[in-house]
Amino acid sequence: MKKAFLIVSLMLTMAFHSSAASPYAGMKIIPSAKDSFLMGFSSDSTQGPEAIQWGPYSCVMGAHWVKFTYNFYMDSTMVTQADFQALMGFNPSGFKGSLQLPVESLTWYDAVLYCNARSKRDNLDTVYKYTSFSKSGQDATNIAGLTFDITKNGYRVPTNAEYEYATRAHTPGDWFFTPTTVLGWTQALNNAIVTYSQPYCWSSQTSTHAVATLKPNPFGLYDMRGNAFEWENDFEAPYPLTTQTDPVGAASGNQNTATCGNSGSDATSKMCCGGSYSDDVCNHERTQYHYHWSANTKNNQISFRCSATSSSVGINKRTQSTADFHWLTITSGHFSTKIEYSLENHGLVKIVIVDCKGALVRMLVSGSQSAGNYSTSWDCKNAFGAKVGAGSYIISIEAGQRSNSKTIFMAD
Repeated sequence: MKKAFLIVSLMLTMAFHSSAASPYAGMKIIPSAKDSFLMGFSSDSTQGPEAIQWGPYSCVMGAHWVKFTYNFYMDSTMVTQADFQALMGFNPSGFKGSLQLPVESLTWYDAVLYCNARSKRDNLDTVYKYTSFSKSGQDATNIAGLTFDITKNGYRVPTNAEYEYATRAHTPGDWFFTPTTVLGWTQALNNAIVTYSQPYCWSSQTSTHAVATLKPNPFGLYDMRGNAFEWENDFEAPYPLTTQTDPVGAASGNQNTATCGNSGSDATSKMCCGGSYSDDVCNHERTQYHYHWSANTKNNQISFRCSATSSSVGINKRTQSTADFHWLTITSGHFSTKIEYSLENHGLVKIVIVDCKGALVRMLVSGSQSAGNYSTSWDCKNAFGAKVGAGSYIISIEAGQRSNSKTIFMAD
């Protein structure tokens, strides 16, 4: 006999597998809404012989709390050379041989143009607006009049807060693959090599590797540390010391050279996170670490991935009517879980069951519904009518700009 009961934690909807041209394909939902985390670190939190290097190299000091009011999607891998070439018509990468290698040697401006092009391809809003851009050959070297709006339902480069939150995946340590902050170097290296196959300190790797070939972090994101640095949306500038809500970074780069240092930095400098194939686990691949390059830099250590704010995920607001929850309750029982909800207006609704890895188990509702009260239930069976095994399952619900989910545990 199987029994279902609710775990107290709330999450937002998981990403679903879809065709390559479908919006948000290949992305994972990051359950950040109403959550907070301690971002960055102070000098007394560093460990090991390279601790003194943190201040001069980057604006990484300033541990502070960050709160999110939204959830966001993030690519599970860096944008591949195949993805970039198919959409932009060229491949700037220095390392060739497989189109599943991350695209690199591209400017931050190239990443912005890719994000907008991908949004247009998927019939979504463009997040970035600008008046003109300049090129040198195929590479974008400047974008004039650039503004962005993270509330738009389209693709963009992640904010630095989003990237650190997604890397941590609710882990508190200096590395996401270890539970502690104060950690001996030997243990850190062993965890990195054995558990996550990351490069050791220092790395002997000489190039990037194909995406999704190593073990992902707990959110299902690959290569959040190692392989290549990743462009972020934020300008390089000192971290604030006060609590920040939905931060998008400073208005310009390197605002305090005494705090940040000025190595390779100027007013256009953007943060880069993750470390690269040539960097070390001990220092550059810590969860809190970032570096910076001018936005027009081309370097074979720098790639990127896309994110998207999920407040409007799943529905193109320009072409679809919007359904919103008026109320929602999920009640578990011995043999089934009951889902009751009320829609404020007509629109598309999706209710699915996914397992702890995000794989689809059962589709309960998918389609357009009118305003009103509804009820459905899950009988603990998969799409083929067989009872599911013991473990955690997520009931994910999307209606217009609202989404929610609860985790239940099936036990014998």
